[in-house]
Amino acid sequence: MGDFKSDIDHTLFSLFRFMFVTSMRGIVRYNGAPTGSLTTFAWDANSKDACVNVDYSLLKPHFKHSIFSPELQNPDLAVSIAKDSSNLFKWDIGLSSMHVIWDKPSLLQIAEGNATWESAENVYLLPDANKWVYWVIDTKLPVPYPIHLHGHDFYFLAQAASATYDSSVELNLNNPPRRDVATLLASGYLVIAFYTDNPGTWLHVAEGLALQFVEREGEICALFDTAALESTCKLWEDFNVEKFHIEQDDSGV
Repeated sequence: MGDFKSDIDHTLFSLFRFMFVTSMRGIVRYNGAPTGSLTTFAWDANSKDACVNVDYSLLKPHFKHSIFSPELQNPDLAVSIAKDSSNLFKWDIGLSSMHVIWDKPSLLQIAEGNATWESAENVYLLPDANKWVYWVIDTKLPVPYPIHLHGHDFYFLAQAASATYDSSVELNLNNPPRRDVATLLASGYLVIAFYTDNPGTWLHVAEGLALQFVEREGEICALFDTAALESTCKLWEDFNVEKFHIEQDDSGV
């Protein structure tokens, strides 16, 4: 009887959805916002989609927050793509194309006090606490690419397509937009900033387009269970070596 009732409930739900879902609408409002009817326009499905952000001039956060005296950390995190010796296309950003070795994750190296950071790990150290830092990411490639950062929302200071960044570019330090993803526009640049208040290893990666910000390395181990990390890594090593021998076919993350 229980199974039969479940079938009836599922049928009634499907019927309700078929009959009414196309006319169901909802509006979420902030306290104090106007309560009148809204005028909206459907998305033009025939328009040409583009990988771009909303116009920068329209992005004005309601919660105002400014940046004070940010320090430039690297003059050029250039993004490019090329074939390697195996005829595989790999992305580069800054120092190199990132390749993470599965049995040597960054946190394990830090926990073991053995973080020597090879070039393929593409590490940028941020040892100082509670400082504003900013980074210029640029490219000569005629295609856009979304840039994402773990561990922080970043402040979005400048952006341009078909342009070259130099010291004459004015950075928006007065209530700039905050994002966890922003677009590096084709043949252009993107300038991001964040505050070093979150110790950890933070990265974004796909096909090698990645770097790691190792933030306040000396404080990281106190923030997680190193024994659990080491045990998990050992389980993975035993699983892979003894049973499956899984081959790594990407950048490792």
